[in-house]
Amino acid sequence: PSLATLNIPTVWFNNPNVSYSKANLGEELLKFEIPRYTEWVRSTEAGSFHCDDTGLICEVKEAVTLTYYFDSWPKLLEEQNTEELHVAGPLLNFKVDAAEAVASICIPHFLCLEGEDSSHVYIAHFVEGEMRLEKPDRVEPHHAVLENPKFSSLGVVFKKWFKQKINTVVLLYHRLHLETPTFHLYLLPNDPSIIKVTRNLHLWYSRLPGSFA
Repeated sequence: PSLATLNIPTVWFNNPNVSYSKANLGEELLKFEIPRYTEWVRSTEAGSFHCDDTGLICEVKEAVTLTYYFDSWPKLLEEQNTEELHVAGPLLNFKVDAAEAVASICIPHFLCLEGEDSSHVYIAHFVEGEMRLEKPDRVEPHHAVLENPKFSSLGVVFKKWFKQKINTVVLLYHRLHLETPTFHLYLLPNDPSIIKVTRNLHLWYSRLPGSFA
């Protein structure tokens, strides 16, 4: 675990319906096209599944189909009063054909809460443009658990009173075909949506002359 401030992300998802994202590379602001990322998951019997791409864990009681994708925090928070709230993980938009079949969902977060009180952790639930805060049934080291959930856009937030430790990842890219190696190093919250955008950026950027890999 690392201690970092929550303004550390320099890469974020924008509105998936607009289908572009932004990334701050040094002093340069780049726009690049990425496909809207949607994943369909079908469970044909009772049990649990873990989505490696999003970090989502879902416990189901019977056959169910979930459709979900990374949604945009800026888009949905724009008109909300969120001065006390801070984003703590990806925002996932869900559509479910039989919500009653889902016993619980474990929504990923990047907070480092070992030995700390988790009473300041909430799940933001967006319904028709309005944000509702729900207390998770329990908070685990990497997930906030919501039992018998109602689905729309869901993500973990917290009320910040002091500095908060977060779990981070490091991504390192180097520039090819140059006499002097050039590196891009990112220290990012362990948020699958931010990591995915960063990787998509460099996949796009690798097509340029003198690319990174």
